[in-house]
Amino acid sequence: MFRTDSFLSVLDRALMIIICGVLLWGNITEEKFRIEWFVYAQTVAYLLTLVVSFVIVLKKATFFRPGFNSEMLIKIIKSSYPYALLSMFMIIYVRIDSVMLERMLDVGGVQAGIYAQSYRILDAASMMGYLFAGILLPMFSKMIKQKQSVEELAQLSFLLLIVPAILVSFGSLFFKKEIISLLYDSHIPVSADIFGILMLAFIPVSVGYIFGSLLTANGNLKMLNIIALSGVITNVILNLILIPKYQAMGSAEASLFTQSITVLVQIIAVYRIMKFKPDILRNIKLAGYFTLVVILGFLVSRMSFFWVYELLIFGLLGIIFAWSVRLLKPLSIIRILRQE
Repeated sequence: MFRTDSFLSVLDRALMIIICGVLLWGNITEEKFRIEWFVYAQTVAYLLTLVVSFVIVLKKATFFRPGFNSEMLIKIIKSSYPYALLSMFMIIYVRIDSVMLERMLDVGGVQAGIYAQSYRILDAASMMGYLFAGILLPMFSKMIKQKQSVEELAQLSFLLLIVPAILVSFGSLFFKKEIISLLYDSHIPVSADIFGILMLAFIPVSVGYIFGSLLTANGNLKMLNIIALSGVITNVILNLILIPKYQAMGSAEASLFTQSITVLVQIIAVYRIMKFKPDILRNIKLAGYFTLVVILGFLVSRMSFFWVYELLIFGLLGIIFAWSVRLLKPLSIIRILRQE
């Protein structure tokens, strides 16, 4: 039930957006939007999604009777704790930056706030890869169980994510001041520089969702936990070194390095474990495309148009270039959906 699972994976976010949208623009209250409302909206969205999920399971299950089985509970805990441990490590090494900024500096609160201004955009953009991984994980699991090759699906998914990730990252880098100025009204110059560095991390973050999902589906949880723990240690050490000197910018650089090295190790692990063959031609095309996008961004950002038009031109030309060198294939998404 991949489609149902995909629907449920976005239902809570969709409901929260709808509820918050009504509260913000529905003219149902004269009060200013409060942070507590966001908490309530998210809680209601989770509860409604829980109810919908329960109803679907109840309808599809051949037998259902509430009960408590201690042996089964222990079995579930033993089988699921590696996943919980992995989640904990990943949360730590992507969230520890703000905590260390706030604790290590005299102006830690301000620096953590500046860092958060940029990081929340990376967080939002990462949802694309997260939702993609939600579709890929059961597909990889099914194919591995049936002893089918997952190499083609993995390579196809990689290209589908890496191309928009490159465009989003460098679009954000070349138009960092304009984007930050549109969203915020304080600490613009320093926040824009941090934003540019952090959004480069969007590339390894997106790629990590694919290869991390593949290792998870293949049952390599021990390796993933070791990689994630190494990421935690690396990030903490880098933050301890860079924060005192470079403040929030140091955290951004530490995050970029940690995300990049972590996903590189994941890619190497996948190629060794799954015995994938390196696609030299594809890698050459990708390197050329990467270079072309950088040059394109440099040229387009110096046009005399309104920056939004320049950004649209950059994105459109980037997609055309990807399609022309066959990195982005129009039927790729349909092929992935047919795998279901």
